[in-house]
Amino acid sequence: MSDLIDRVLEVEKEARRLIAEAEQEADRTVEQARQEARQIAEQARQEAQEQAEKLLEETRQQWDRKRQQALEEARETVPTIEELDSDTVAEAVEFVVRTVAPGPAE
Repeated sequence: MSDLIDRVLEVEKEARRLIAEAEQEADRTVEQARQEARQIAEQARQEAQEQAEKLLEETRQQWDRKRQQALEEARETVPTIEELDSDTVAEAVEFVVRTVAPGPAE
């Protein structure tokens, strides 16, 4: 009978050891999963930031091209002061003076 009790106690002791090992393994697995999740999240954040920076740069370049094109079109279509007749320039100057600084000059 004593052998049976000793054997039962050994089995219980082994079961407790196996349970403790399983709990430790579960803790390690959880921690490893957390670390992997952090790494995946960081990688995703970096990729998103890189994509955002790339999109921002592409948008800036696109706006620069549009702005440059608009400037070139304006240079081609808007007459210079030399190309305007002197009466038109005088009227424009008079209009600006009346609008910006009205007063005794009127």
